Amino acid sequence: MPIWGVFTVPPLYAVVGLANSARRSSNGIDWEDVTVPGSGALRNVRQFFGRLVVVGDGGRAYYTSDFRTFETITTGTTEPIHDVVYHGGKYVIVGGNGLVKHTPDIFKAAPTWTTEVALTTDTLVRAATDTTNIVICSASKTLTGTTVTGLALTTTIGGGLFRFGSLWIRYGAGGAVYTSTDKETWTKRVSNVTSNLIYA
Repeated sequence: MPIWGVFTVPPLYAVVGLANSARRSSNGIDWEDVTVPGSGALRNVRQFFGRLVVVGDGGRAYYTSDFRTFETITTGTTEPIHDVVYHGGKYVIVGGNGLVKHTPDIFKAAPTWTTEVALTTDTLVRAATDTTNIVICSASKTLTGTTVTGLALTTTIGGGLFRFGSLWIRYGAGGAVYTSTDKETWTKRVSNVTSNLIYA
């Protein structure tokens, strides 16, 4: 099963990937298949306030407390959703054709979404936040802002993204890896990998 999203906070481990595949484990060793409604790739799984949110193709999103039963989140889009983060009191989904939407109430029956003007037609594949910033990336572009409503294109470095403490890490085509402490100046690192790095 190609894995695109991973959640690991013992005692629950969860992975999602292609062809609507999802698995869960209580120890990281023994895994069971999980049935998620719908079809198409599942792109990521994140935790917010004790609940997991799963996003994927066709604008699909779900929340769950146990990764066995899922409640549908109405997103109002058919674009593939690649990631979801929480920043500034808003849940932010990102995906196909530069999709950036946000809502303060993702767990309500009918969330109220606001769609931001697309700053790129790229598929936005990953997002990360700290206490003051949100960073969203595609394979070739990066959007940065202190609020989701104030995003701007800041660099042409693309690929995947995550934050580890105060260190921001980008990865992409040809095994490229970059690090930054301010989201503006990126230092290229040696990865010893030549294949494309997209998801983490």
